[in-house]
Amino acid sequence: MPIALHRHAISTDAPSLLPFPISDMQKLLMVGASDGMQNSVRPHLYLERERAGLDVRRYERAVNATLARHLDVLVTVTTDLELRPIEEFVPLTVGYTDLTGVEPAAAQRELDRLRDEMSTRPLPFDRWPWLEFHATRYGDDRVRLHINFSNFFLDLYSGASLLHEIDRLYDDPAAPPAETGPTLREATLALAAVEAGPLGKRARGYWMDRLDSLPEPPPLPLVHNDGRHGGLRRRQLELGAPEWSTVKTIAGELGLTPSAVLLAVYAEVIAQFSGSRHFLLTNLMTRRLIPATARVFGNFSSVYPLEVDWRGELTFLERCRVLQRQLLRDFARTHTGGLDVLEALSRARSAPGSAVCPFVVAAGLTAGPQERVGFSRLETPQALVDHQFWELDGGSLWVVWDVLESAFPPGFLDEMCSAYERLLRRFASEPDAWQEPVGTLVEPRVLDLRDAATPVHPAPSELLTDLLPTYAAERPGHTAAIGLERSLTRTELHSAAKALAARLQSSGVVPGDLVAVILPKSIEQIVAVHAVLLAGGAYVPIDPAWPRERRDALLSIAEISSAITEFELPGIRCLSPQGDDTGEPAPVSVAQSDLAYVIYTSGSTGTPKGVALNHLGPLNTIVDIKRRFGITDDDIVFAVSALHFDLSVFDVFCGATLVLPDPDDPTPGSWLRLLRTHHVTVWNSAPGLMQLLVEAADGVTLPALRLVLLSGDWIPVTLPDRIRRIAPNAEVISLGGATEASIWSIYHRIGAVDPSWTSIPYGRPLANQPWYILDELGLPAPTWTTGELHIGGIGLATGYLGDPDKTDAAFVRHRETGERIYRTGDLGRYLPGGEIELIGRADQQVKIQGWRIEPGEIEHALLAEAGVRDAAVLACDSPTGKRLIGYVTPDDLDVTALRTALAERLPAPLVPADLIALDRLPVTGNGKLDRRALLALRPDPAVTTREPVAPRTPREAALFAIWASVLGIDAFGVEDDFFDLGGHSFAALQVVTRIRQQLGVDAALGTLLTARTIAALAEGLARPDSALVTLDSHGTRTPCFFVHPAGGTVFAYRDLAARLDRPCHAFQVVAPLPATVAEFAARYRAELRRVQPHGPYVVGGWSSGAAIALELAAELEREGEHVEQLVIFDAPAPATMPAPDHATLRAWFAEDLGGTDPGGDLDHLFAVFSRVVLAARTYPGRPVRAPIRLLRAVDGRVSEFDGYPDVEGSWGWDRFARNGVEVIAARGTHLTMFDHGAALAAILDEEAPEPMHQRNRNAHTESHLG
Repeated sequence: MPIALHRHAISTDAPSLLPFPISDMQKLLMVGASDGMQNSVRPHLYLERERAGLDVRRYERAVNATLARHLDVLVTVTTDLELRPIEEFVPLTVGYTDLTGVEPAAAQRELDRLRDEMSTRPLPFDRWPWLEFHATRYGDDRVRLHINFSNFFLDLYSGASLLHEIDRLYDDPAAPPAETGPTLREATLALAAVEAGPLGKRARGYWMDRLDSLPEPPPLPLVHNDGRHGGLRRRQLELGAPEWSTVKTIAGELGLTPSAVLLAVYAEVIAQFSGSRHFLLTNLMTRRLIPATARVFGNFSSVYPLEVDWRGELTFLERCRVLQRQLLRDFARTHTGGLDVLEALSRARSAPGSAVCPFVVAAGLTAGPQERVGFSRLETPQALVDHQFWELDGGSLWVVWDVLESAFPPGFLDEMCSAYERLLRRFASEPDAWQEPVGTLVEPRVLDLRDAATPVHPAPSELLTDLLPTYAAERPGHTAAIGLERSLTRTELHSAAKALAARLQSSGVVPGDLVAVILPKSIEQIVAVHAVLLAGGAYVPIDPAWPRERRDALLSIAEISSAITEFELPGIRCLSPQGDDTGEPAPVSVAQSDLAYVIYTSGSTGTPKGVALNHLGPLNTIVDIKRRFGITDDDIVFAVSALHFDLSVFDVFCGATLVLPDPDDPTPGSWLRLLRTHHVTVWNSAPGLMQLLVEAADGVTLPALRLVLLSGDWIPVTLPDRIRRIAPNAEVISLGGATEASIWSIYHRIGAVDPSWTSIPYGRPLANQPWYILDELGLPAPTWTTGELHIGGIGLATGYLGDPDKTDAAFVRHRETGERIYRTGDLGRYLPGGEIELIGRADQQVKIQGWRIEPGEIEHALLAEAGVRDAAVLACDSPTGKRLIGYVTPDDLDVTALRTALAERLPAPLVPADLIALDRLPVTGNGKLDRRALLALRPDPAVTTREPVAPRTPREAALFAIWASVLGIDAFGVEDDFFDLGGHSFAALQVVTRIRQQLGVDAALGTLLTARTIAALAEGLARPDSALVTLDSHGTRTPCFFVHPAGGTVFAYRDLAARLDRPCHAFQVVAPLPATVAEFAARYRAELRRVQPHGPYVVGGWSSGAAIALELAAELEREGEHVEQLVIFDAPAPATMPAPDHATLRAWFAEDLGGTDPGGDLDHLFAVFSRVVLAARTYPGRPVRAPIRLLRAVDGRVSEFDGYPDVEGSWGWDRFARNGVEVIAARGTHLTMFDHGAALAAILDEEAPEPMHQRNRNAHTESHLG
């Protein structure tokens, strides 16, 4: 029960009531808490303190006595976004709950309820109180203090000082006040004067001069971060006093501060788990630059970019010193606020609305020893990881990570935190470790599992040369190759190859010579390849269709003196493939390490690179693929891949029957005829060629095709299922690797494609070909962390022919084992199950507006749209930076509608600037996507200069005046970008505030972040508001439509929507306000029909919105639609109730807001609240066929529903339910039940029993509500 305390007003005549500017940190927090900002949340800190035997009345008096001594600090934010002291102070009540004598389990449930309620309750900016206390007595006279305060108004130092002073007055109510200092207003204005003076200007110059050289934030792996804030979870570590003392002692001896050491430990962890060695953190630092401000309560912190340069091989001590020097330089330049620095960095990177760096560090050691609280929870906007540390009263170290768990892959933070703890304890126990490089932070057990993932088989003992003679001896009459006009048996092929080999030797070819094969796809080409090897040489495939200049260049680079071709080539001994079919080559001595072939690939400098392969590597791959996928002599392979594409190596030497395509008709239709005629069983090509085949099939099926091998390029996630539609018996395999590593080195069996995939997994290593994912120092990458892919084992090429420099750069030594490995230039990462995921080329990574862009994710979103058959996304240069271009097929798509749909699926930076519809995506001759051809089709990005466009409408003129007053300029036009004009996030917040005040339009900050010109903003504000908001468009179950509560907003549904396995929409109140439930429902029904014309539907409503949901469901059923279920979130059934008077409505409204009368600033919200409540209380209700599910909050209801009949059981809903009511007890109060979104989602994604009679279910269990 609450403790009563006499309330009385205390005059605040001392400090001025004049407004004054909010601080740098407060600007940042206010912007971050605004709608439209990434990971927005209202900041507050909740903590619990255990105080045995506490006298709660006495503590309450100490709280208010302390606050009365600091009235200048009790400020609120005005509508002009300034601070103003409150006009009168009403003492706080310390809430009180007495659980003495209550059964322990029940007492714990109540303690948990209070924790859940208070730790998730945001506190206001615009009214007092923004501080709350509650005391719970339980057990044997134990008292838990629950404290929730706004860290918008108080920084950590102030909050701790406030609690310390309360404790002091509790212990000694007569204790004299601490030495007085300046008021909050005086301190704030003094700090502003410093910033405007010479010190501030020099500090600003220091930061602005570094903007262009500052790195990006660390690319820690994130799952799809849609900007919603699901709440930070606190992870913590305590390092015992002896260990911490050792760390401090060693640091002192080495000339290091303990803070620098702890930040260096954290930086090392971030470096290894992000895969980046040069990155940015956000450093929270105090700006109490004036000594007297040490005694002022307020928020004097700010955040600054902290550059971490971890490049090069250094010891941990050397890294500490590098970081400490940077910290000291930065701290000496805090005379200007960090917000301006971050805003300038945001503008430079074209990323307004996004956190410049959501990874925050805060060193708290200088605040002195702190009390170790029992439980605490921080909410702060635009932070994914907030790393803090303090020393505790007992001399131990307390490290806290507040993390947005939902933003990271499962298990990633566990490994990262574990690595941090291991490293910190290592430096406490191993003094010598400070003088050494850190080494890998990946646990040995993980490295052992990776090593074990590579199958180890005995290496083949044969040569490629041996295969054809062996095949011919085993089955001499078996068909080896089928051409357009003739076929050869194995014996015939062997005889022809021997005869040509003899002619090669007679022409002067000796073992080790390179022989060019310049022939079209034909039986003669296959004979030539075998002949070169039988003669002891190595073949070099050259496409006869290549331009003469390229052909001659390759012949010169490879120093080739012999060729099998129909051409006459100057200076080259040219042999026609036609000739004497008899003859035996002389025996030759060839080793497995001798060259078998050289394949030229494109070089980054324009000069082709000749990849030289010996006999052992390709043979190892061929043997493994045949064994793994059961390829035998009886298989029939369609040899569609060109000879100069190394996939052909498998075709030529695998021993299956080869079917050769028609060289005069290289079309998918011709391929289909050959596949059906010859009952082809194995297809081996790049994905692009298979896509062409699938598109050409058009109802044709290939029942004989049992195995499809795809490699050499990205496999569209839609392709495997399209293949199975034309080849129902085919297993689809993804293969990967590099020409430099013997055709393939990794595989993945593609079963059912997960709808969430943006790419097909790369897979697991093939036999004797280990894979490594390493960072730039050669350290193994942790699971989920992107690094460069390296291949080892017996498949590696000998190098690049005639180019030792490129060979040395690409083929390096593993830093731990010394093994020779190949740097692929591809990026990838390990998944928890041990599979490797390919990310893309290291030299093609793109960042746009601060986002690391993965084209696969965008392509996946495009392919998910109806009508899109194929898609590709490229990044190209433009005058304003990188620009995304999307290409889709077919060419009759509505790209405008497609862009709109894409904007609903992806964050704005990921939506391509241009969408181009094509009949077909271009591919190269090898079947790879032809990116050069696509880039040639891009629109001209040239930007022309133009004169500023003057306002053309009254609304544009009004907006122009607002922009001019906020920005302090007037030389701009209505087509100019707000942020290009020097605007920043807080200026944008000022703009939308003035739009509300001056134009009467309720604009959100997110509006200006997307409509960044006056013209676009005016158009957006003039557009009729839509009541329907799509909260989440994903999911497989029946879509749901939720009605707003009395407040008119749908914010509370956001977390629930993200967790449901169904698309989720909600209705918000828009002007003009309807007067009755029927009018509300009619408007919402019309908008629902536009989104989903026909059922089934799930309809729901919370609080007073439940009445509107009932009417909406009844109307839909009247029109013949099926409502699958009606979900009621904690509301009584309609009943005719007396109209409340104005004072009662005002009290209910204040209860919704947390117990404080809102005053006049929220009158527009009160008008909405009143209209919805009055409409619901006069609505009689209508029966529905839909089953009704009533989720009742178990922890109390609001006063608004006092007096409603049938409070027990179904709360009256059985009167309207033709098919019964299911009553489910849901955790939380009426106002906090949506804090348990996961539990509610689990309930709603269950199938509703139909029909239902009234039945009760206690859902307050682990299986439903956690």
